[in-house]
Amino acid sequence: MTPLRPHPDKKSSIALALCCLLLACALPQPKPEPVKSPSRPSEPVPVAQEPAATALELERAENYRAAAKIHLELAATDDGLRTQHLLAAGETLLKAGELEQAESILSGLPPTGGIGTRERLRVLEAHLLLLRGAYARVFLLLPEQEVAGMAMSTQAEARRILAQVRQREGQSLAAAREWLAAAQATESEEQRTRDHEQLWALLSQTTEQWRENLPAAASMRDEFSGWVKLALIFREALWQPAVLKQALRDWTAAYTGHPAERGILPRLRELERLHAAPPRQVAVLLPLSGPYAAAGSLVRDGILAAHYLRHGARGKATPKLRFYDTQKKVIGPLLTTALEDGAEFIIGPLRREHTIAMLEQPPAPVPLLVLNHAPEAAARVQAWNLDRLVPRVVQFDLLPEQEARLAAERGWFDGMLGAIVIAPDEPRGGSLAEAFNEFWEELGGTLELRLRYTPENPGELHNLIAQLVPYYGIKQPDDSPAETAPGASATTPDSPMSHPNSLIFFAGDLTAARLLLPLLRFHELLHLPVYATSRVHSGVTEARLNEDLEYLHFLDMPWLLDPSPEWDTLRKQLRLIGGRDPWENGRLFAFGMDAYDLVEELTRLALQPSRQYYVGRTGRLFLDQQDRIRRRLPWARFNSGRPLVEEVWRFL
Repeated sequence: MTPLRPHPDKKSSIALALCCLLLACALPQPKPEPVKSPSRPSEPVPVAQEPAATALELERAENYRAAAKIHLELAATDDGLRTQHLLAAGETLLKAGELEQAESILSGLPPTGGIGTRERLRVLEAHLLLLRGAYARVFLLLPEQEVAGMAMSTQAEARRILAQVRQREGQSLAAAREWLAAAQATESEEQRTRDHEQLWALLSQTTEQWRENLPAAASMRDEFSGWVKLALIFREALWQPAVLKQALRDWTAAYTGHPAERGILPRLRELERLHAAPPRQVAVLLPLSGPYAAAGSLVRDGILAAHYLRHGARGKATPKLRFYDTQKKVIGPLLTTALEDGAEFIIGPLRREHTIAMLEQPPAPVPLLVLNHAPEAAARVQAWNLDRLVPRVVQFDLLPEQEARLAAERGWFDGMLGAIVIAPDEPRGGSLAEAFNEFWEELGGTLELRLRYTPENPGELHNLIAQLVPYYGIKQPDDSPAETAPGASATTPDSPMSHPNSLIFFAGDLTAARLLLPLLRFHELLHLPVYATSRVHSGVTEARLNEDLEYLHFLDMPWLLDPSPEWDTLRKQLRLIGGRDPWENGRLFAFGMDAYDLVEELTRLALQPSRQYYVGRTGRLFLDQQDRIRRRLPWARFNSGRPLVEEVWRFL
């Protein structure tokens, strides 16, 4: 085989690769998104040697760069197994996304040796081409007739690469067949299950463009047709419980012993059960007394309103609601009480410390929709939710850090390359700035300036904005930037105008925004677009006070920003029912309404995480791969002091 790049001196190539790796370990480098690598090499490094065994352990722990370093050291000292160690080093570097180092090693290997060695080198080079997006060359390197003749473990690795290439090229049925072939060629039951999961994910998320080809593929009685037929049942009978039940019974009779019986079929039967038995009683855990009673009461009122509007007006059978006050209560016994009272679904708690306490309990036998986020418990939640069609625990919150990440995404889509972050020097502003910075740099943007002001003294913004003029002003003055105001701080860019396409991310509140925009206008800096979170929108129309905010882009929940016509009707109905105005402190009220609606919507969202969504009052809601409800929000600008939704960015 022709190497990717000729290296006449193999020893110098090895030494160079080792030096590159050691340098890479010392310096942080951006890495492309790694594609899942082959599970095990076809000719594994013997584990009798202690360093080799250590390398394998590091691979299992996903510490690929350290494993590669050991393999390179072994290659430099063991002539008998040098090629095998270099292949292992190249494989682990591919897993780490270190493409340059991997290519340097693989291209220095001659296309000689045993058949197994040559096949493995070919598969690793194909994996490198996949990561580089050279899909046509992958097919040239792995023609079907040669892949079919490979050793089974190597063939499975090649099939996985071909499946990913065909999937990215839009050849969905062909990709599904490759995933099946990979599963049939592998000896590992764990890896076979992962291949089947990839196959099912592809078939169950069919699009209309190629769904018409599925019936023909399901007409036979082989293993692949069984997968296709099950996908058709999933798509066509999903929301028809009686049809789904009969279709699954017929499928089981036709495909006895099919691999889907061990993993996918039980989930669909669970779906059938969930359709037949919605929760008869929902327990709601909220602070209804004490210092957090106001917030808890707003969420409770939203839940009651959604309960009435979804069920009461239509007269259908409804779940019974029972509320439990979390104030001065220990969460464990309170959860036990709710379960003993007959709860089949639990909403809450609301406070973060109560959420952490809830997730420290043994897993409850009913679904939990906790109304906060506890990253400390993420691993525990994932373990509880493993192999479940509908997650046992889902986290739903209104944390503003999500909005900061959406602001970074919006700026990137707008073509901005540099960012100036202006935030108040307090915890909320700091967390928003940090969330924006992190995602902005993930996207590839450059963070040029970080400006902070004292929230009690927003007048400090005057001197901070003056610092931007020498670098971003239309008219470049000769004098130096203004001195930083007492109590404020800034990080100055090394060179002026690092990116002409730069934005301002503002993490402050509405009061400070009313000072910021006039200052930008005064200093002729309005060519820098300003993006902000919902902190700059009170939800109350104050046209006269907001007249100067014309160039401010911000996002907020539809309940306050983009009410649909039926929501106006809903508002009138809620006023007739009595109680507070739902637009007063409306975010928590809308939060309660969406929390209740998720009781019924959760099954649908869980079937296709990150694809299915529910248009709620707090945003367009979807369930991510970490079993957390995420939100997409509409964007708006002030027009004559009133918020006006930007149609093109309604839901980015």
